[in-house]
Amino acid sequence: MKKCFYYFITLLILLPIKSHAKIASNEFIYNPQTLRISTTEEFVDYRFYYTLNPLCRHCWRLIITPNLIIQDNFLGTVELQNCKLLTNQKNFIKYKCTNIYTPGITDIIEFKIGDWDPTFKAYIVTRNNFEIDGRHVSRQTYLIDSSKQEKD
Repeated sequence: MKKCFYYFITLLILLPIKSHAKIASNEFIYNPQTLRISTTEEFVDYRFYYTLNPLCRHCWRLIITPNLIIQDNFLGTVELQNCKLLTNQKNFIKYKCTNIYTPGITDIIEFKIGDWDPTFKAYIVTRNNFEIDGRHVSRQTYLIDSSKQEKD
């Protein structure tokens, strides 16, 4: 399953990527070899490996790994963020991330898996974005589709 996941991520990276953001400096040029896909680090909570589907209309679908966040807006735009995993616990992860298109901007991103929701038949996941100084920027809600999973 993990191998399929990494092949999928590799395919996403090798496909042409449209972006609404411009590269802020010559310091970072898009190059698939600079994105760390493979890592020895693993999530403590296996549920973070599943696709996070947006519950809100303005949110993008997410695929996350211990060192990468891939966001897809369903319209052909994909955004990649290189991340360092700061906290890796059951139900909670915290990253320090840099968007590859705007390398001067660093964010702190937290994901928390909440309770099982019988209406959606999924886990509710909240994502909180913070500036590096700790100021809360935004909050989004996602679902981990659990059709193949049992309640944890």
